[in-house]
Amino acid sequence: MYLERQIGDLHLGPTDFKPPLPSFQYLALPQLFLSLIIAIRPSAAWRLLVFLLYIYVNMKAIAFTSGDKDRDFLLGVSFGWLIANAMHLLFLSDPMNDFRHVNDVVPPRDLPLAHRAYWAFCLQNAMRGIGWNYMLPHTPPPPTASRWSFVRSQCTRTLRYIFILDGAQCYMHLNPLFSRSLSGSGALPITAQGYVFSCANIIAYMGRIYCSFQLQYSLLSVLCVAIGFYEAKDFPPVFGRWRDAYTLRRFWGQLWHQMLRRFIASIGKSISRGLGFQPGTHLSSYTQLYVGFIVSGLLHTTGEAMVGMRYVGFSFLFFLAQAVAITAEDFVIGLARLTKIKIPAFLTSVIGYAWVFFWFSVSVPWFLNWQIAAGLGFSEAVPIMPVRHAVRMVNDTMNIDFTLLFDPL
Repeated sequence: MYLERQIGDLHLGPTDFKPPLPSFQYLALPQLFLSLIIAIRPSAAWRLLVFLLYIYVNMKAIAFTSGDKDRDFLLGVSFGWLIANAMHLLFLSDPMNDFRHVNDVVPPRDLPLAHRAYWAFCLQNAMRGIGWNYMLPHTPPPPTASRWSFVRSQCTRTLRYIFILDGAQCYMHLNPLFSRSLSGSGALPITAQGYVFSCANIIAYMGRIYCSFQLQYSLLSVLCVAIGFYEAKDFPPVFGRWRDAYTLRRFWGQLWHQMLRRFIASIGKSISRGLGFQPGTHLSSYTQLYVGFIVSGLLHTTGEAMVGMRYVGFSFLFFLAQAVAITAEDFVIGLARLTKIKIPAFLTSVIGYAWVFFWFSVSVPWFLNWQIAAGLGFSEAVPIMPVRHAVRMVNDTMNIDFTLLFDPL
């Protein structure tokens, strides 16, 4: 059966014969080391030396592999993330003076060294500032449910994400377009089956990424709250509400996850100030917008490099194009306001959603085509396959070839 063959052939092929990644050496040790440096608060010259060493270690890490191309991409992005986060904490802020946690009783600089290092480690990983004095704007409101009500609701959400994730992977394993990506040279663009299937392909692939984020976050929140290490209020949703995404600016600023925004905003503001632009002006705002997407593109470039150096830079256009599209969107919205044409709110929202959907149907292939060619998208996020087992049962019982539903290639 075709589906069984696809499930059985999920080996992602060679990963450029790279050696396996030493996890502790490259994932844990650099963060522990940076925490100690933040706690010590050395001079600028020493911080620069540490930062150069930090760049070297994280760039060296992309020469290894986890044995899984999807995981390599995420790890590569995380190594870029570590570098940008270190820049923010070592040069663009003074952590011991600028930041506070709600539970801080005394200034962190007055704590013993070991406590300062632990405080700095927590600071490094509090990307949205939940419980800190720098909590990012547009962070969804924290849950107000009791401990076990929250655990039950998150378990329900976890099951929902498992089904949706498995449904997306089932679609991808049945669709011949994705199966041909395993050969590399035989890969076709995600748009090869026409616009309708192109949209379905994008939804399946990006839905897989979205649900993987949600699933991991839900499982982490269940574990931490159930054992009493954190409270429900410490886990606001990782993504915003879909109904708020009726402009590209709102999609990126309110719906999509904000795990990179802390240091991206810090870098953007620093460059804007360095260019002499006053905060609150259009020049400052758009400088931050473009810098933000450029930095995001560079972070994803490190992910591409860990998958294979031949893929470096392939998705950068996608991120830069988001800033250009938001600029055009702002212009059109501003022009509409100047004309003072009254459009019903409902119609405005419909137009906005249609615009966002259309834009991503055009631009997301720039981000995904190289991933298909590289053989990404076939890792198993969960060991449970309820949807695929159901499809297999139907296939075995009724002898239906579901691949006939797709346009031939």
